[in-house]
Amino acid sequence: MPIRFFLIPILILVGAVSAYAQPSGLATTDNGSQIYFSTSQVLRGSGEVMNPKIFRLDSNGLALVEQRAQDGVPNFTNFFQLTSADVSGDGTVQVINADRPCNGGSACVHFERWSWTISSSGEKSTGSGHARISRNGRYAVIWGTAGFPSNNLLTLLDRVGKAYSVLSNATYAGMQSGRAITADGGVLILRQGALSLWRGAREVRILTAEVPISAVIDDGATTLIYETADHRSRQLRLGGGSEVALNSDMFARDAQISADGQIVMFTAFSRYLPFGQQLFAQYADGTGFRQISADADGIVQATLAGTGWVAYASTGIGRVIGIDVRTGSNFEFLPASPSIQLARGGFAPGSAIRIFGKGFGGVPYIALQPLPLLFRDVQVLLDGTAMPIHVVSPTEVRIQLPWELTPPAAGTVRPARLIVQIGDSPFDAAVDVNLAAIDPRAEPVTPPGFAEEQIAIHEDYSSPVSSSNPAKAGEIVHIYITGLGAVNPPVATGFGAPLSPLSLVSPVSIQIGAFDAEVLQVRLQPGLLGYYMADVRIPTGLSGVQGLFIRETYGGAEYFNVLGVLYVQ
Repeated sequence: MPIRFFLIPILILVGAVSAYAQPSGLATTDNGSQIYFSTSQVLRGSGEVMNPKIFRLDSNGLALVEQRAQDGVPNFTNFFQLTSADVSGDGTVQVINADRPCNGGSACVHFERWSWTISSSGEKSTGSGHARISRNGRYAVIWGTAGFPSNNLLTLLDRVGKAYSVLSNATYAGMQSGRAITADGGVLILRQGALSLWRGAREVRILTAEVPISAVIDDGATTLIYETADHRSRQLRLGGGSEVALNSDMFARDAQISADGQIVMFTAFSRYLPFGQQLFAQYADGTGFRQISADADGIVQATLAGTGWVAYASTGIGRVIGIDVRTGSNFEFLPASPSIQLARGGFAPGSAIRIFGKGFGGVPYIALQPLPLLFRDVQVLLDGTAMPIHVVSPTEVRIQLPWELTPPAAGTVRPARLIVQIGDSPFDAAVDVNLAAIDPRAEPVTPPGFAEEQIAIHEDYSSPVSSSNPAKAGEIVHIYITGLGAVNPPVATGFGAPLSPLSLVSPVSIQIGAFDAEVLQVRLQPGLLGYYMADVRIPTGLSGVQGLFIRETYGGAEYFNVLGVLYVQ
């Protein structure tokens, strides 16, 4: 009796890691000579962990600052995701904020999710929550510690005086990148929809014309910018100054202020450019308004140096650009870096695999046969071995796993690392996958004459099987599948299947709903690379949405998987 091997019908998702793949959590020094950022990407050939890590970019090049391997399972693991950094103006004090996942639902309210580490002159301190430091490095504000209601608990730490103050029922007002802590330890806080400046023993209410949801302030507490719920920003000069909208005809957001309060930078969608949000700057008195970026992939996040004359930004394809705020000239600090969001297909010899993400290239290109191992400056490695590449587009790379790939023993899987390398990028995009001898998956294909991808098409190949056009009892439908393994006669890697002779697959069983369907033929589909087609007759007695299941025996092990659903009338 064969051993039954159940395959979990899921996509290979990068999950939480993908959220941190592009450079994020940017921070820079007063003169812009150092940039810190977080990414889950790995330096080319380094074998680093794929968790979010902290890197530094300066005149010496790109360097890994810290990484942590996951130790344990969710809710009982270490703080292994290093999600953001902060740095003092002179670069001598660094902060690393880290988190760990919690899968406990409401129990996560009492779970310690975040931790911070402050490093200076070889000394380190750490604690629970997030931390942000003043530009001079003396003060740190800490928030988001574990347990209800301590998420609304703030701590102000004087690192020089070795003293601290605690404030309850308030939240830190800082924006994504802008600083909300002054040189003398004043912290912008939100309490019951109102903004205040908290300095340890005292709290000064700041009157605003609208309800703030976040705010930033300069080192000397002279200029304040707050953001409203409708993503508009307003600027307020403290000490009796007037309040004005920050560029009232734009949705200005994520504002930042130079150390002296004289230069303001923010993101907004350009009225002149159709792509993504861009960076804008002006003087605090409202003069000198200018757009300082025009990146085709849009600005994801930015950080302003303390002087206000230099900024750095990450783009939609993972580039890090430097910006001269005075002239608006841009220069590339870090080239485009690929990121993987998911890898889809049957991870078995000969199969097509689709890798989705960002930063893979320009316009779509399809490679000629035999498929190359390097195409359009893109290379894909599986445990260090180059894979044949079929398609490269900005958001997808399609490869074929070689027929010569040695599969694991029947009924087992073998972990492997899939890596995408792009041009001169110092980073690899990586995802861990499981290889198997058989890994059947329904996989959408765009058949000839069709405008969209399909999984199943009608007997006459004229239209897809869908809710509005279901299959009928007795009809033969054609189902696209990957991961069915070896065929006879074999086909060379990198070539499409021939029309004659057909390359057939050993018998498989397909179940529709509760009924076994008649499988007329399963073949490697002529003209395609790594895709199979099963011709299946619809059983009688079915209607509505039915589950689609497949069963195949190989090496004494029975592989069973859920392919999806089929609409039947």
